[in-house]
Amino acid sequence: MEGGERMKKNLGLGLLAGVGILIIEMLATQLAGLFVPGYLTEIQNGQIFRPWTDPLMMLFFVYPFLIGVIFAWFWNFIKKIVKGKTALEKGFNFAVIYFALATIPGMFITLSSFQISFFMVLVWAISGFVEVFFAGWLLAKLNS
Repeated sequence: MEGGERMKKNLGLGLLAGVGILIIEMLATQLAGLFVPGYLTEIQNGQIFRPWTDPLMMLFFVYPFLIGVIFAWFWNFIKKIVKGKTALEKGFNFAVIYFALATIPGMFITLSSFQISFFMVLVWAISGFVEVFFAGWLLAKLNS
């Protein structure tokens, strides 16, 4: 596959992963609101987070697509070393690698430096793992 074709494929897969990540983010927020007392109130705290009326909050919806495209690009470098016989196993192992390298340190510094609850950080960590698992599965399935 030539460079231009590969770039188009990566972009398409990344955007597709982004759609899934956005859906997972939205579902995780709603589920956390149902099962974690005070979660929705905490994420609406204007002392910590921007209000939804702030135009910069539109960037929140760009994030899943940005990370999806980055995952699609990165997958090309590591797909041969991610272990697993099935796309599901490879997706899980990809998520474990990402979780160890990025999520654990990110959530550690988040918990230590922001005045947010442990449960909020836990929700973010779990939903982040599920998002990366989905992206890894998708990429393993469609770009092996």
